[in-house]
Amino acid sequence: AFLIYQLVSPAAVKRMFDPWKPAIAPRHLLANVHYVGAVGVSSFLFTTPEGHILLDTGFEEPVPLIARSVEQLGFKLTDIKLILSSHAHIDHVGGHARMKQLSGARIVASAWDARTIESGGTDDFIQFPRETILYAPAKVDQIVADGERVTLGGVTLTAHLTPGHTRCATTWTMDVAENGKTYH
Repeated sequence: AFLIYQLVSPAAVKRMFDPWKPAIAPRHLLANVHYVGAVGVSSFLFTTPEGHILLDTGFEEPVPLIARSVEQLGFKLTDIKLILSSHAHIDHVGGHARMKQLSGARIVASAWDARTIESGGTDDFIQFPRETILYAPAKVDQIVADGERVTLGGVTLTAHLTPGHTRCATTWTMDVAENGKTYH
């Protein structure tokens, strides 16, 4: 795989990434969970009475699409209080800096991914051409450890550090109740 990535041209990476960026209609999924991402890269909005949590922002270009999706669902972008990260590749955190600027939200990430987010991808170990993986750096406001919980408005997400795809990807879990049934 290493050799294959080394041979990928910037044009090939662009051809791969571009189809992931178009808008798709936002939708309510379950209880307080909403899909607000682009066609090929997920962004989830968890709503609470005290503000909202956004998981991943995708590339920088779709951030206005995410903003519109949040508003189409009847929520305010400025009510997003936390931006979480699944992992620090450009297609999941490339829009963190812009979303933080637009919403005023705080960014939460694992220590290793925080380092990559704050570097704008310069220390990412993905082997695509450097110019295809860089994004606007963003200050991470809170570091989470394995098993640590993040709570806002009665909604609690638990961070499970799952390194591999990135130095310290984070799998977030939560319980969601709807119609008398709890989902994990």
